[in-house]
Amino acid sequence: MKFIIIGYGATATALLPILSDEFGDQISSLTVIDPLPKDGNSHPTVSPTTFVCTRLTIENYKDILIDLDENTFLINLSVDVSSLDLVAYCQERGAKYLDTCIEPWAGYYTNNTIDLKYRTNYHLRESMLALKRECKGGPTAVIAHGANPGLASHFVKQALLHLRHDLYGANDHVPTTRQEWAQLACDLHIKTIHIAEHDTQIAKTPKTIGEFINTWSVDGFIAEGCQPSELGWGTHELKRKRSMNPT
Repeated sequence: MKFIIIGYGATATALLPILSDEFGDQISSLTVIDPLPKDGNSHPTVSPTTFVCTRLTIENYKDILIDLDENTFLINLSVDVSSLDLVAYCQERGAKYLDTCIEPWAGYYTNNTIDLKYRTNYHLRESMLALKRECKGGPTAVIAHGANPGLASHFVKQALLHLRHDLYGANDHVPTTRQEWAQLACDLHIKTIHIAEHDTQIAKTPKTIGEFINTWSVDGFIAEGCQPSELGWGTHELKRKRSMNPT
């Protein structure tokens, strides 16, 4: 199988050795696309690995990803690259797809010529759901499967299985649908799941008074910070509320 990774930050560098351990000789080629130059010799986790120093844009992404086919797994770990366009192109070429967040092209969040409502996460999600309906039966595309939702979702499911084992004894059945997972949580009398994060990073230079330090993706933090604020129910929920109480 061919792997193509878009973006080479902290997540991609952590992913490479995992790909090597999990797939090994099944990887026929691995390509990493990132706008900053990289030394492939310093990361010999998967051989051969090809580093392509370029930035994907709405004008060039189809040409750069022209080799996508049924034997390709595209992993998007970048910012400022449209998830919607990549998914649509993967569906067209028959390639599998995975990303950690629904992203638009660079400059989308701050483009004043686009109505505020179209620059929200709600609109991005609704656009992806509309594409899903169009591509029913196509190759697998896993969307917004990063840390949470994503990794945290797997941790929660495993925790539910551990709780069931500890409370009710051995059981080999693993739920396969949303309804089965919900029923398992109900059987365990779980009403709320709270996930707390503790950042253990320590900088060499202490933070000064009045200084804000971001330990997350800098580009992602700035981009999402420029998005319009969102508050309230979704459109369908608002319609339902109004129908119940017309006044």
